[in-house]
Formats: sequence, structure tokens, C-alpha cells
Amino acid sequence: MPVRFCPRSLLCAGVLVVLTLSGCSGGSVSSSTGASGSTGAPSAGSITVTPVSYAQLQEAIATHKGKVVVIDFWADWCTTCKEEFPHLVELHHKYAPQGLVCMSLTLDDKEGEPGALRFLVKSKATFPNYRYEDKEEWGDRFEMKGPPAVFVYGRDGKLARRFDSNDPSKHWTYQDVEAEVTKQLAVQP
Repeated sequence: MPVRFCPRSLLCAGVLVVLTLSGCSGGSVSSSTGASGSTGAPSAGSITVTPVSYAQLQEAIATHKGKVVVIDFWADWCTTCKEEFPHLVELHHKYAPQGLVCMSLTLDDKEGEPGALRFLVKSKATFPNYRYEDKEEWGDRFEMKGPPAVFVYGRDGKLARRFDSNDPSKHWTYQDVEAEVTKQLAVQP
């Protein structure tokens, strides 16, 4: 009996060979660590989301004593947060050499983590990114109604200023955050 080749099967096999040889993983986003690709653009492997408790977040802040720390509280479901987030990335690039450490803390639940990670990769958020583990507790723990919010910690590790929506009459922008950052960076350790 003669062997017949199906053009469709041959095409599928060819695509499989090309994907295998090119190292394609199907384009999925992962929260595992790894090196950036050769293009210079951050990959999902170089940008991660680490689940943290309140105590672990405080420990992360404390490890940077002597530097100014900015934490942006955000969520993938918060449109305003995502519109403001590029300013955090800009602050990171502009002031990291002077002693600024930027961090992001998503308030998404575990199921929302993949979407948050995709956003962080797209935003090139190459600084520590965390997901707060206890979604029932964050409002009380951080004394805020919801995101967006930004906390600025001085070189002494203490909260210097917070920007949030608790008082609707006190509207803030990232220009206000940057002004506080430059003020805190001017303080010598």
C-alpha cells in the first residue's frame, strides 16, 4: 500500500520543528526567575511578582535602609493605577543612581497575578514587584480605601509621606511624589 502525505500534516510538522528550534515556549508568561533576552527588553523571567505578607514587605523596605524607597500600590483592575504606573518606572530610571529604590505592590488576588505580571512586563518594571497575600487585610493594614496609592520612605526607613485617596480634597500627582523623592534624596544618610 503506498504511503500518502497529507499537506496539512506536513505543515503542522514543519511549524512544530520551527518552534522547537527557535526555543518558543508558546508565549506564556511565567513568574519564574531568569535572564533577560538578547533584545535588551525585559522578559517575563527578569520581571517577577513575589507574594508577600505585611511583615515580609516591611522586611523588604528595611533591607534598603540608607536609600529612599517608593512603593506604588496598584491593581490590574485599577485603570487609574495603570495610567499612573509609567511614572514609577520613570522615577526608577531617573533616580535609582542617586539612591532611590522603587517597588510595586499589586493588590490583585492570586488569580489576578498572571494579568499583573503581563502588565509589569509590558511596563518594563525592572524593580521589585510584590503581590500582597492577604486581600482581606490590606485596607486596614495600610489604612487606605484603595489604590492608587504611593508611600515614600526616607533613608531612615520610616514613612516620610503617603499619597492616597483617603481624603478626596487632597488630590495628588506623580509630580508631588517626585518632589517628595527629591526632598528625601537630599537628606544625607
